[in-house]
Amino acid sequence: MLALRLATVLAAVGACDPTVVIGVLGARPDGGGDQGDAQADATVDAERDAQGDVVADVQGDAQGCPGSGADAAPAPDPDASVGAWTTGFEDGFCDYASPTGFCYAAGPASYSLVTSPVHSGKYAAAFTAQAVGDAGVGQARCVEQGVFPSAAYYGAWYYVPAEAVNNGTYNLFHFQGAVPDGGSSLWDVSLANTGSGGPLHILLYDFLNGMTPNANAVPPIPIGQWFHIEVYFKRATDTTGTLTLWQDGTMAVNLTGLVTDPTDWGQWYVGIWADSLVPPASTVYVDDVSIGFTQ
Repeated sequence: MLALRLATVLAAVGACDPTVVIGVLGARPDGGGDQGDAQADATVDAERDAQGDVVADVQGDAQGCPGSGADAAPAPDPDASVGAWTTGFEDGFCDYASPTGFCYAAGPASYSLVTSPVHSGKYAAAFTAQAVGDAGVGQARCVEQGVFPSAAYYGAWYYVPAEAVNNGTYNLFHFQGAVPDGGSSLWDVSLANTGSGGPLHILLYDFLNGMTPNANAVPPIPIGQWFHIEVYFKRATDTTGTLTLWQDGTMAVNLTGLVTDPTDWGQWYVGIWADSLVPPASTVYVDDVSIGFTQ
């Protein structure tokens, strides 16, 4: 499977190093501008270049970290279950150790640990992308993967230091399912401008049902402050699924009675994926990422 092969290569290049910068992979968005196709194309391009560019360009910090997953099997386990889980990056990126996790950067992008800003503890993760058409898609993300719970809450604290004008995709969460012939996009939480170049607000896109529900019940995201994104995801192959999105505890979207996941094994991406921002360089900070069974 595409997702499994990509995860195998990326997990093997040191997801547990405290600071990792991965070189340019030359990922390009789909010319038609479709968000789902662009993410799929970028993933394919990353996989094609992975054996050469990824392994050659890794610049890992030599320092190890407690709880390292270096001894774990590099290949993701299609039968591994993902339960309640959290990371505040206090052990670097070790909580994303294989086979149930990895971190990567593709295109003009990088990720690292920072000591400021942080939401709690000593560290947070910084994800940086250059998002301009000629430079290609920039994506820097950490991924938790496996057989997910039938219903759970997925949350993370984000800090966006500056406004930007998004002319394409500015993605924070991406959830992908796995099927025998590859990966399939399920849903996104992204940022979009209100009006023409107005403030940024959260946006949920449901790939399976082809809809972008109104999320105006919450205000634009606060710039230069930590804010919390949380999604309740009830997986269902029939019309009994639920997707609910909150920002700082205020409900933005509540979708019920729909197919939410036709697969068993999946991936949850946290970080940044961007293809057309003004200004083009964008960094988001992430802390206290969690999967839980109570809000």
